[in-house]
Amino acid sequence: PYTLATKFDDIQTTVNVLDNLSLKWKLTNNLQLQVSGGVRYTSDTRDMYYPTSTLRGQNMGSGAAFNGRNETFYYINENTLNYNKQFNRHSITALAGFTQENTILRSISNRVSGFLNDITTYYNLGSSSNFAQPASDYVQMSLLSGIGRINYSFDDKYLFSASLRADGSSKFGESNKWGYFPSASAAWRISEEAFLQNVQHISDLKLRFSYGQTGNQGLSPYQSMGRLTPVIYPFNGTIYTGFQNANLSNPYLRWEKTTQYNLGFDLGLFDQRLTFTANFYKKIT
Repeated sequence: PYTLATKFDDIQTTVNVLDNLSLKWKLTNNLQLQVSGGVRYTSDTRDMYYPTSTLRGQNMGSGAAFNGRNETFYYINENTLNYNKQFNRHSITALAGFTQENTILRSISNRVSGFLNDITTYYNLGSSSNFAQPASDYVQMSLLSGIGRINYSFDDKYLFSASLRADGSSKFGESNKWGYFPSASAAWRISEEAFLQNVQHISDLKLRFSYGQTGNQGLSPYQSMGRLTPVIYPFNGTIYTGFQNANLSNPYLRWEKTTQYNLGFDLGLFDQRLTFTANFYKKIT
């Protein structure tokens, strides 16, 4: 334990870069354009060395070293038009736009052993005599979305809303990359009706109904594609590298969809000092 605490090197370095930029342009009194973007970069590097004075360094053959690095690069771009209009007892707000996201993951690692001395540690992996097979990986994921939403209110008593999302993900099969997710809702604020204006103890009473679909792409990338993975095998006394199936292709892989219906009401009493909410919903995935 003392040797591990004083002789063993394990250095981890992390670099995080996060930048965001947003621009707004008021095209008219009721119409506004917003463009925003964000970038996130993360780099994790880990260097380890077991000298010959440690048990692991001796067992692996005169010292052992490890070097690994993981990088993540992510960017997002959002472009939306926002419309807001009020006239007489009517109120309308609308939104339309599209977004795009991209993620790149890279990793590489090396393990070596058999050093003449402990001077260079992990700074010179080439001075070792035993090399394990290096490992590396590269993953790229993309998402493109179109969005639209409209809200309408009449006299602050009758409320309606509708929206539609169209999402395209690189994770799914060639003919099933896009998913379409609509939603709609309606509400009746009964407390604003004339027949309840003289009921002093009821400050809010609203009846609500909504329907909507959401999508889930929470799976590893490349699951829809037939993939190969390297494998080492001996043949006639010699070691060769070949490939074997990692997973079979599934071109029918598609978005997971959840459909939900909701019925509820809100009740506020005594100037909202006492409130009640009740919801009944049915959700199918």
